[in-house]
Amino acid sequence: MKICVLCNESKIEFDASGKPELKGSPTETALLYLAMLSGSDLSKIYHNRRLERVKHRGKHRRRMVTVHREADGHAFIAAKGDPMEVAAACRWQLQDGRRLPLSAAALSEIEIQNEHMAALALRVLGFAYKIAAPNEAIDTEQDLIWIGMIGMAEPIRTGVGRLIKDLHRAGIETVMITGDQSLTAYAVARKIRLAGSKEPKIMDSAQFEALKPELLEAVVRDVQVYSRVNPSQKLQIVMALQKRGYTVAMTGDGINDGPALRSADIGIAMGLGGTDVAREVSDIILENDDIRAIRRAVVGGRLAYANLKSSFHYCLASNLSEIILLTAAATGTASSPLISAQPLGINVFSEILPALSLLMEPTPQKLTDLPAGDPEAPMFDFADVRQITLDALVLAGAAMITYGCGMLRYGPGIRSAVMAHESLTAARLMHAYNCRRKGRDTVSNPYLMMATAASFALQLSPHLIPGLGRLLKIAPMTPIDLAIAGVNAGLSMVINNRLKNRKS
Repeated sequence: MKICVLCNESKIEFDASGKPELKGSPTETALLYLAMLSGSDLSKIYHNRRLERVKHRGKHRRRMVTVHREADGHAFIAAKGDPMEVAAACRWQLQDGRRLPLSAAALSEIEIQNEHMAALALRVLGFAYKIAAPNEAIDTEQDLIWIGMIGMAEPIRTGVGRLIKDLHRAGIETVMITGDQSLTAYAVARKIRLAGSKEPKIMDSAQFEALKPELLEAVVRDVQVYSRVNPSQKLQIVMALQKRGYTVAMTGDGINDGPALRSADIGIAMGLGGTDVAREVSDIILENDDIRAIRRAVVGGRLAYANLKSSFHYCLASNLSEIILLTAAATGTASSPLISAQPLGINVFSEILPALSLLMEPTPQKLTDLPAGDPEAPMFDFADVRQITLDALVLAGAAMITYGCGMLRYGPGIRSAVMAHESLTAARLMHAYNCRRKGRDTVSNPYLMMATAASFALQLSPHLIPGLGRLLKIAPMTPIDLAIAGVNAGLSMVINNRLKNRKS
């Protein structure tokens, strides 16, 4: 308990009511909490031993050592860290209050117990100490006295396993980078099914250092767990994944995570437990440190992109159909009636409402309904442009057929043009349903239903409200005229729907 308190960077602070609060990393605050539960007087331990020197964990050191000067002048040396590394610096062991030589058999037993605890997904730390006389030279690297090990359980948060499964379904691969030893990391990875149905592949920092950069790029594709990793290696892993063509998002909370968070395509910092440095270099901050929020972020981002693409598809096809119709009309004698048949305000308003409602498409039940796209690819590729053009041609064709029917009934003139415009408008409103994401049913977006209903009502109002047609100078339409326009518009919807399904 004395080493848990002294060889520790967490601090005890007191709030306004005098209640103690532990400030620091989860691992080190857990050690202080353990000492408090054991009944140790932390203030007395601090007061009687003045801190003289600290040797932190580093790139090639997986243990921490502190040197304290006691009241009688003796130096108390405390060490904690990787059990086997701490044990390697020990010459003695403490058993039942007696100092005994640390034999090879004892070292073997330590290794067995360490592996057993790590396999239970425990974070294991080894502890040792040494007392030096007032005038004795202080050596912190050898002749230490082994005390034992502490295993800490860091419970996996509720829902993390489901999160990993959902991310895999969405095409997102998951990788764990940790400072824990290999067996602990492997046990946690298996519990959360980090590699899906396969066994997770693990790489230790010792193996990592032996690899050349080009070899690292080759192996990162198959490794899901990196253990005993230092900050510089985190950065190397991120850069190697990026060179393999991955878009990398990384979570982190410490100062040492800063370089990797900044280098990642998407840096994700913890808002509560994260350091200021981590938050400043990150692109996203999780306010409640809930990693499950990543799923909501993925869904929200992909939903916004998919809905925006649907809305653009609708607008482009609708406007292109009108351009095609007017271009075709300009080549013949119908140019003037077709251009002037419909008031611009009604035409624009009836197009804006469905386009906006397509932006309100609901979230799908399955994340796989929102596939990932290439961030470097354009929103519309050649196949999309071809589909938009075909949609526009079908819409314009339906209007031209309706105009032909009007010419047979009334001859060239404004009444035929009104029929063509009503058919085009109805066809475009129906086409909004073809522009929705695949697999959506027609009743799952109430905004689209209300938008099309309002647009249809607005479009038909000059023909249904007495006197409004004369006020807007729109030629009247008979029920037969409306039926002809509606049938042609419906046929265009059916044809475009089949074209869409054939593409998929």
